[in-house]
Amino acid sequence: MDKTVIKPFEEIKYKVYGYTLPEVPNHNGYVKIGDTTREVVTRIFEQVGTAGLNPKILFEKVARKSDGEWFRDKDLHRFLILNGIEKKDFNSRADEWFYFNGTLEKAEELTNKFINRDYDEIQIDDKRSDYVLRNEQQQAVEKTYEYYQSNQEPKEFLWNAKPRFGKTLTTYDFIRNLNAKNVLIVTNRPAIANSWFDDFQKFIAWQEPQMKFVSETDALNGKAMTRDQYLEFIDTTSHANPTQIAFISLQDLKGAEFAGGMYKKLEWVAGLNWDLLVIDEAHEGIDTRRTDIAFNQLKRDFTLHLSGTPFKALAKGDFSEEQIFNWSYVDEQEAKENWDSTIGSNPYESLPTLNLFTYQMSKMIEDEVSAGLTIEEEKNVDYAFDLNEFFRVKENGRFEYEESVVRFLDNLSSGKFPFSESQYRNELNHTFWLLPRVNSAKALEKLLNSHPTFKDYKVVLAAGDGVSLHEGIESEALDLKENTKSYDKVRNAIRNYDKTITLSVGQLTTGVTIPEWTAVLMLNNIESPSLYFQAAFRSQNPYEFEKDGKLYRKENAYIFDFSPDRTLRLYDEFANNLSSGSSKTSEERKRKIKKLLNFFPVIAEDEEGTMHEIDASEVLTIPTRITSREVVKRGFMSNLLFANISGIFSGDSPFKEILDKIPPEKNKRLEKRREVSITDPHLNDDGEVEIPKEVVLGKSNELFGEKIYSSIEVVDEVVSSLEEVEEKQKESIRKLAKDITASFSDGFNNLKDSFKLNKGQTEKLRDSVNNSIEDIITEKSLTLSNQVKEIKEEYEKKKQEAEKRKDETELKVVTQQYEEEKQKIEESFADEINMEVENTINTVVEEQIEKVEEKKKKTTEDDVRDHLRGFARTIPAFLMAYGDDQTRLENFEKNIDEATFEDLTSITIEEFKKLRDGFEYEDDKGNRKVVHGLFNEVVFNASIQEFLDTKKRLANYFDDSLEEDIFDYIPPQKTNQIFTPKRVVKKMVDKLEEEEPGIFSDKTKKFADLYVKSGLYITEIVKKLNEGLKEQIPNQKERIKWILENQVYACAPSDIIYNIAKNFIFTELDYVSPKNLILADTVHLANKEVLASNINKIFGDDNLKFDVIIGNPPYQNEGIGEVARDEPIYHKFMEESYKIADIVSFVTPARFLFNAGQTPKKWNEKMLSDEHLKVVYYEQNSAKVFPNTDIKGGIAITYRDTNKNFGAIGTFTHLEELNTILSKVLDNEFKSFNELLYGKSSYKFTPKIYEENPELRGRVSVNEEKSIGSNIFDKLPEIFYDVKQQNRDQIQILGRKSGTRIFKWINKNYVENHPNLDKYKVILPATNGTGTFGETLSTPIIGEPFIGYTQTFISFGAFDNRLEAENVLKYIKTKFVRAMLGTMKVTQHNQTKEVWKNIPIQDFTTKSQINWSKSITEIDQQLYKKYNLNENEIRFIEENVKGME
Repeated sequence: MDKTVIKPFEEIKYKVYGYTLPEVPNHNGYVKIGDTTREVVTRIFEQVGTAGLNPKILFEKVARKSDGEWFRDKDLHRFLILNGIEKKDFNSRADEWFYFNGTLEKAEELTNKFINRDYDEIQIDDKRSDYVLRNEQQQAVEKTYEYYQSNQEPKEFLWNAKPRFGKTLTTYDFIRNLNAKNVLIVTNRPAIANSWFDDFQKFIAWQEPQMKFVSETDALNGKAMTRDQYLEFIDTTSHANPTQIAFISLQDLKGAEFAGGMYKKLEWVAGLNWDLLVIDEAHEGIDTRRTDIAFNQLKRDFTLHLSGTPFKALAKGDFSEEQIFNWSYVDEQEAKENWDSTIGSNPYESLPTLNLFTYQMSKMIEDEVSAGLTIEEEKNVDYAFDLNEFFRVKENGRFEYEESVVRFLDNLSSGKFPFSESQYRNELNHTFWLLPRVNSAKALEKLLNSHPTFKDYKVVLAAGDGVSLHEGIESEALDLKENTKSYDKVRNAIRNYDKTITLSVGQLTTGVTIPEWTAVLMLNNIESPSLYFQAAFRSQNPYEFEKDGKLYRKENAYIFDFSPDRTLRLYDEFANNLSSGSSKTSEERKRKIKKLLNFFPVIAEDEEGTMHEIDASEVLTIPTRITSREVVKRGFMSNLLFANISGIFSGDSPFKEILDKIPPEKNKRLEKRREVSITDPHLNDDGEVEIPKEVVLGKSNELFGEKIYSSIEVVDEVVSSLEEVEEKQKESIRKLAKDITASFSDGFNNLKDSFKLNKGQTEKLRDSVNNSIEDIITEKSLTLSNQVKEIKEEYEKKKQEAEKRKDETELKVVTQQYEEEKQKIEESFADEINMEVENTINTVVEEQIEKVEEKKKKTTEDDVRDHLRGFARTIPAFLMAYGDDQTRLENFEKNIDEATFEDLTSITIEEFKKLRDGFEYEDDKGNRKVVHGLFNEVVFNASIQEFLDTKKRLANYFDDSLEEDIFDYIPPQKTNQIFTPKRVVKKMVDKLEEEEPGIFSDKTKKFADLYVKSGLYITEIVKKLNEGLKEQIPNQKERIKWILENQVYACAPSDIIYNIAKNFIFTELDYVSPKNLILADTVHLANKEVLASNINKIFGDDNLKFDVIIGNPPYQNEGIGEVARDEPIYHKFMEESYKIADIVSFVTPARFLFNAGQTPKKWNEKMLSDEHLKVVYYEQNSAKVFPNTDIKGGIAITYRDTNKNFGAIGTFTHLEELNTILSKVLDNEFKSFNELLYGKSSYKFTPKIYEENPELRGRVSVNEEKSIGSNIFDKLPEIFYDVKQQNRDQIQILGRKSGTRIFKWINKNYVENHPNLDKYKVILPATNGTGTFGETLSTPIIGEPFIGYTQTFISFGAFDNRLEAENVLKYIKTKFVRAMLGTMKVTQHNQTKEVWKNIPIQDFTTKSQINWSKSITEIDQQLYKKYNLNENEIRFIEENVKGME
C-alpha cells in the first residue's frame, strides 16, 4: 500500500466458524469456535497446519445477526456458556474450545439460534469476570515480582507500557501475587479513576472479598468506600487479612499539608506504612519538584511506576535494566503481526497502525516558495517555526498573525494537504486538533466556523471553561470535571453530525477514548516526547462502523504535524529513549528508528514539496536541514539561532551590557542603538514564570480582602434547598453563587484597576468565577446531601428502635448524636465552600499576575532577540570573508581580526565569547549556578555548513543558469555597504554595452569599481569580456587571467569587504593574481575631493588610465552623536569619478534630480544642466531596487560620457506622460503658484515672550528661541491656553499634540506680524505621505484671520475674503495640481518653494476664467481644457492621481 495515501478505513467481513480435531484424543467432543475477517479455511489451517493435523470444519457463517447487527466470537461464546456449554482452556491460552460431548451438531444449531436471535434477552453477569493475562502482561507481573522478592535496592520498578497494555488489570494481578495489605494508587489523571474502579469490581472484588477499593475522589463519589467506611469494615469484618486499595489524585496529594500543600487533609495517607505505592503517569506532569516532595512524604515498602512515556525518568537514569518492563508501540505492532493463531483470536488485530505526516508551516503560509531571495522580504516568518507563537492571540481575541492562520486553513483544505477536496477530506470526518492555549482554540473556532471548507464541520471546543490558570496541555489534561464535560460534548457532536473537529489544549489527551477520531493535528509546540505521543495515540483507538450494510474497520490512524524539525527530533527520542539504555551510537539510533518506521511510517515533504515516505537517516538529518536552510534563507536574522534567552535574568549577567552595544534588528533593518529593557519577572530555576505562593496570597488579600462567608448563611441556603425539586434547587444554588460573586464587587473593581483590564475583560472574569462557584456548590451540596441522607437513615433506624423500647434517654442520645453529626457535616461543608471559593479567587489573581509576568518576560526576551539578530546579520559576511570547512560556533572568531570584528558587530571578540559560552555565578545560598550561552550550537553549526554549501553551489559566476548568487543570502552590513542586486548590476553593464557597442571586445579597455562591496560589477564585466575576447584570446584560462590582471580593477573599503570580494571573484582561480583588488579608503579621499589625484598612487601605476568607472558609490557619511544627521557623500564620489574616466555609470539616490535632499543645490543644478549626463533608469520605490530600504526620492542609474552630448536634463520627470503635460503647462506666460507659499518657519516669536517670562529661557536652544517649533505646546505650555483669556489680545496657533491637530490661544504680542496672520489662507502639513506620485494631501483647511501655526504646517495666500481661500483649497485638492506637484515632490516634504514650482498660479477671484463654484472634478476638467491636455494625458492623471473630493 502507498503510505502517502491517507486511508484510515478498510471494509471487513467477520465470519464465525467451528471445527474439530478428530486426530487429537484429548479434544474429543470439543469444538473450536472463532471468528476471522479472512478466508475461513486459510485461517483454520494457519492454526493447525504447523502440527500437520486435519481439522474437520463443521460450519462457517457471516457473523451477522438477523437484525443486521455484526457480532464477534466473544458474543457467541457468552451465549454458549449461557446455554450450559462448558468452555475449556488448553494450555491456559487456547480458550475458544467448547465441550459438546457427542452432540457436535448442537454447535451449529446454537450458532444459528444466536444469528436468528432465537433466544430470550438474557445477559451473562458482566459484573463478574475472570481474566487470563496475555503473555506480555504475565511477563510484567513475573519480572516485577522476581525483582520484589530479590530485596534489591532501590525498591522501585517501572512498567514502560504504551496505552492499551491493560495496566490496571495487570497491576491488580501483581497486587494479588504480593498479598499486600495496604496499597496506594496515585494518578496524575483523575479522569481514569473510573477505569481503576470498574476493573476492580469486575475482575477482583468477587474473587477477593477481603479486598476493598477506598477513595474519596469526586469521580468515585458514592461508588468506592470512603476512608471511614473502610475503618468500619475493618472493625466488623471476619476476614483474617482485610486489604485496602486506596486511590487518590496527585492534585489532592500535593494539596495536603503534610505533602507541602495548604490544606489539612489525607493525614491518614501520611500515617500508614504502605506495602505498595502505585504511581500512575504521575511523573510526567507539571511541577515535578513539588511532586517529588509529595511522594517523599509517603512511607512505603515498594513502588511501582506505570507510564506509557517515561522519558524523564529514563533520561535521568532513574531505573536500571532489571527495574524495567518494556512494552512499546513496536512490541504491540510486532505482536499483532506475529500472533500465534493456534491460540485463538488476535487481541491486537483491531489496533490501527499509526502514520505520521509532517508538513512545514513556513512553506504553507508563504505566498511563494523560493530557494533564497526571501532575505529581501520584510516579513520574518520565524513565528511559523514556533507553533505557540504562530497561534498567539491578541487581547481582542484574534490571532496576532490572522492572515497567516487563514492562509494555513486555506492550504490545509487544498492541494496535497489532509483536508483537500480532491484528496482525503471524506476520509477524515472526525479529528482532534491540539493547540497551545485556550484563547488560541477559541480564536481558531471562530475562523473555522466562517471558513469556506471547515464551516461544514461541527467544531467542538474542549478547552478552558471556568477559571483556568495554566492554559497549557498538562493542566488542561488533568482537569477531571472539564474533561468529563468535553467528553460529553464530543460524544454528542459525533452522534449528531457527520463531521466534527475537536479543538483542545490538553483536555481529552489522556485517559479517554473517542474511537471515531482518525487523526490528531499537532498545532502546538509540545517539546515533551511523553506529552506529544500521549496525545498522538488518541487516534489509535480501535473503531468499527457500519455503512450501507458494509462493515468498516479503522486500519490506519494519523498524526498531522506542522513542525517537522521538532517532530522528527521527538520521533528519534521515541524510537531511542523510550527504553532503558538509550542508544549512544548513530548506527544504533538509526537501527531503532528503522524498526519503528516499519510500524509507524513517517511521510514528509521532499525538496520539491512532494510527500514521500522517509527513511531512518532522513529522520535524523531533516530537522537540522530544515532549520539551517531557513536560517540561511533569512540571512541569519532568525530567532532559530538562539537559545537560553532567559539567561538574561540570571545572577549578575554580563549579557545586557554586551547586547546594549549591538544595534537591534527589526524586519531586516538595523535600528538605532538602544539599551535592552530588562524587566524583573518571577521566574523559577528553569527560567519559566512561576509566581510564589505568598505573592499570590498577598495580592489576593490586597484586592479582595478576607474571602470568608458566614457559614450558617451558606448552609441554610443549600440545606433548605436540598428538599426542593431539582429546578428549584438549581435556582437556589445559582442565586447563592451570584450572591457570593456579588460580594466580591469591590475586589473585581480593584482587580480591574490594578491590572488595567477593560470592562469586557473584567465581566468575563466575573462570569468565570460565578460559574466556578456554582459548580463548587453543586458538587459539594451533592456530597452534603448524600452524607445527611446516610446519617438520617441511621438515625431513623436507631430512633425507631428507641421508640420501640420506649427508651426516652436513648432517644435523646441518638437525637443529640444525629444533630451533632449533622452540624459537623454542615460546618465541614461551609469550610470546604469557603476554601474552594478562596482558591478560585486566588487562581484569578494568579492568572492576572502571571499574564503581567509573562508580558514582562516576553518584552525583555524579544528585545534580547532583536539585539542578537543585530549581531547574527553579520555572520554571513564573516563566513563569506573568513569561513572555511572547519568553522564552527566554538571557533567562529578564529580568522577575524579584533578591529574588523568590533567594527562590524559593535562588540569585541571577548564579549562575543561571553554571549556564546555563558557564565557561572553564585546565588544567594552560595550555590554555583551555570548560565549557558545564547546560541543554539546545533542550529548555528548546521547553518554555517548550509551557508558554505550554498556558497559552493553558487561559486561559478560564469554559469548563467544560476538565478541567484551568494549575496542574496548576505544582509548589507552598513548603509554604505548595501550589496547591489545582480539584476541591477546586469542592467548597468548591459546599458554600458548598449551605449558603447564593442567595448567588451577591446582588450585595452580598463574598468574600475572604486567602492566594491561584493565584486558583482567586476564578475559581470569579466563575463562580458570573456565572451567578447574569445577570438583574440582563445584559451579561456589565459583569457580570464588577462582580463583580471589587466582590464578590471577594484577598491575595497575594509578588510572584510576585501576578503568577501576576493573570495567571490577569485574562487577556483588560483592561477590569477588578485593584484588589481586593492584595500583602499576611497570614501575618505572622495570626501576630501582628492580621490582623482590619488587614484594612480592607490594602484601603484602612474600611467594607469581608466575608460569606465561603474558601481554603487557610498551614499552618506554617518553623523556622529545622537542628533547629528548623516551627510551625503555620493555627489563627491560622482564628481571625483568624472575626473578619472570619460564614462561613468552609477546607481545613487535620485533626490538631486528634483533639486531636493541634502546635496548642495548648486551641484544639483549643475547636474540637471550637464549635457553629458542622462538618467537611464529611475525607480521611485527604493525597496524595489534595494530590498528593505526606504530612500526618499527613489533611486536613479545615471550614465555620463564626456564624449557625447545628450542634452541637459532640465526638469526631470520619470513618467513620459508628465513630460508632455509639463511642456504644455510651463509655457512663456507661466507663473508659479509657489508665490503664494508661506513656509513652515514663517511664524516667529517676538522677544517679548522671554522678557515677560524669563523662566522659559533654556527650554529651547538659543538658535530656536524665535521658532514656533512642532513640539512648542510641550516645550512652553505656560504661554498657551485652551480657551481665550478675557481682557487679553490673543490669537490662535494651530499645532499637533499626541498626534492630533489642536488650536491653542497665545498673547498676540508674543508673535511677530505675519503677512497672512489677519487674513484668510489655506493651511496644510509641511510633510505628507512618502512622495509617491498622485498621493493625497493630509486634510488642508482654511485658516481664519488671527490664526497662525507651528512648524508642522505651511500656508498659501493672504486673502481679504473667505471665498478666495475656499477657491485655493479646491485648487489644491484637484488632481491636476497634485499631478504637477508630483513632478517635484519625491519625498515626504512639502515645505519648499522648489516642490511647488511647477504648479501654475490661477486667478482665485470671481473674475477667474475657472468657475470655482463647480465641484473639484469639474474644476479638473476646466484645467485640462485650459492647458490643452489630450485624452491620453487626461487619462494618465485620472488613473494615477487619487481623488480628494
